[in-house]
Amino acid sequence: MNASFLFIAAATLSSWLGLKSVETEIIINAAPETVWSVLTDFEKHKEWNEVLIPIKGELKEGSEITYEFHQDENNISKIPATVMEIVPNRLLNQRGGISTILTFDHKYILETVEEGTKLTIYEEYTGVGVHFWDETPVLKAYERLAKLIQKRVHALTGHE
Repeated sequence: MNASFLFIAAATLSSWLGLKSVETEIIINAAPETVWSVLTDFEKHKEWNEVLIPIKGELKEGSEITYEFHQDENNISKIPATVMEIVPNRLLNQRGGISTILTFDHKYILETVEEGTKLTIYEEYTGVGVHFWDETPVLKAYERLAKLIQKRVHALTGHE
C-alpha cells in the first residue's frame, strides 16, 4: 500500500475518533511519598474524598477498580478502570471506557518541586463521543479533587 494513503487514512480515522484532555496541577507542601500514601490508601478515601471514590478493586497493575465519580451534585456514576502502571511516589495510570466510543487515560503524576510535590491530574479522552461531550465539568471535578488531596495531606502533616 502507498505510504501516503496510510497516512491519510490514519489522520482521517484519528480526527473521526476525536481527542480531548483535562489537566490540573496543585502544589502540596509535603514529600511525594506522603502525597502518594494519601492517594493510594483506598481504605481511607471515604474519609476525605468527595469526587472519585474507589468502591471496589485492588490497586495493582492489571486489576480493575470501580470508582464512584461525583462529577457534580447532579452527576454521580460508577466508572470501572484498569490499573495500567504504578510507579510508587511518581505515577498512577488507569484506563477505561468503551473502545472507539469514549475512552479515558487517567494519570496522577507526582513531581518533586522546591515547595514539596507538584501533583498533576491528567486525563485524555478518545473516541467518537469526544465530539459530542463537554469535558469542562470533569475538569472542575478534578480541580476539586486536587484541592481535597492537598487538604488531606496538609491535615496529616500539620501544614496549612
